[in-house]
Amino acid sequence: MVADVNGDGKPDMVVASLYPFSFEADSVGVRLGNGDGTFQSESFYGMGGTNGASSVVAADVNLDGKLDLVFVNDHDSFGANIGVLLGNGDGTFRPVKTYSSHGSETGGPGLAVVDVDGDGNPDLLVADFAGYCTPNCGGAVDVLLGNGNGTFRSVVSYSSGAYGAQSVAVGDLNGDGKPDVVLANQDPSPFGGPGTVAVLLQRARTSTSLTSSLNPSIYGQKVTWTATVTSSGSITPTGRVNFTWDGYSIGSATLNASGVATLTKSNLNADPYPLTAAYSGDVNNLRSTSAIVNQVVTETTSAAKITSTPNPSTLGQAVTFMATITSPTVIPTGPVTFMVGTKVLGTAQLSSGKAKFTTSTLPVGSTKVKAIYYGDSNIAKSSASVTQTVQ
Repeated sequence: MVADVNGDGKPDMVVASLYPFSFEADSVGVRLGNGDGTFQSESFYGMGGTNGASSVVAADVNLDGKLDLVFVNDHDSFGANIGVLLGNGDGTFRPVKTYSSHGSETGGPGLAVVDVDGDGNPDLLVADFAGYCTPNCGGAVDVLLGNGNGTFRSVVSYSSGAYGAQSVAVGDLNGDGKPDVVLANQDPSPFGGPGTVAVLLQRARTSTSLTSSLNPSIYGQKVTWTATVTSSGSITPTGRVNFTWDGYSIGSATLNASGVATLTKSNLNADPYPLTAAYSGDVNNLRSTSAIVNQVVTETTSAAKITSTPNPSTLGQAVTFMATITSPTVIPTGPVTFMVGTKVLGTAQLSSGKAKFTTSTLPVGSTKVKAIYYGDSNIAKSSASVTQTVQ
């Protein structure tokens, strides 16, 4: 590689050492240029390993305006280290810092330095020939996100879908403004069959917001939750959103052309619900989950009314009591109890909000008959009375 590593305007030569079992192994040799096509004596920087350095790249990884050197150290068949040599600006370099990677035995330009996450800091991409070999050997690209000061985070690997990735290139392949990755994969055949090319399109980060149309709501009222998914890229998110509370799904919906999904429910029990909207992602956009919206569903009210037929009645004549239970948001269901004082005459189940009970045992005189609807956790209790005259 040729780069002006000392800033004097003259091309310098940087060479990855591939001399196994020698003192130059796992190192980078630097020859400063004289500007006339000749070079000074070589200086070595590296880790002093055994299998050899490869794929050296010059880039300003700590953003100090001076070129640094990054190279792959193929230390065995199942992994590699990344060596980072921070430049002093005069053609010399500080002691090497190493970072673990899965990549090894790369055959081409197996290293790239590019800002893949859009935070302004250079990141490292390494072609991974062994493909983090457990449980299945295969190619991959290893990504080490940069911190902007010449240090890097732990490696994250993405499969190349083939036997062994040997070289990596970066470019915006789909015109969305984000760098994508191309990997050259080796064919596993011992006869050197054709390889493959893997394309990894970078997915954009997303953000999901959640709002409620009515909060708090009353049991039986319709509530619409709206999830809006926005992307850091240029392609509107597609796919589905799952609406959940404490791990339980209350439903899902598909995003429309504007990246909005809605869910309407009226049957949530009276309770608090810490709701979230979880977007599952698509081929262009990563998944995301909204902040919690604490939806509160309160108990609804009920009202009772009772009538008797005939009234007045004669002794021994059958009298029918009709209880009607209403609610502003739902049609109540369940039993209604008919009582005289503390004595239960009988019970009847509501049907379409009405319960009917017939008796012929009432004594002569005026008797106050009470209909009690006890409700449940969703509907409040109510009662009503009628005075029945028996002659």
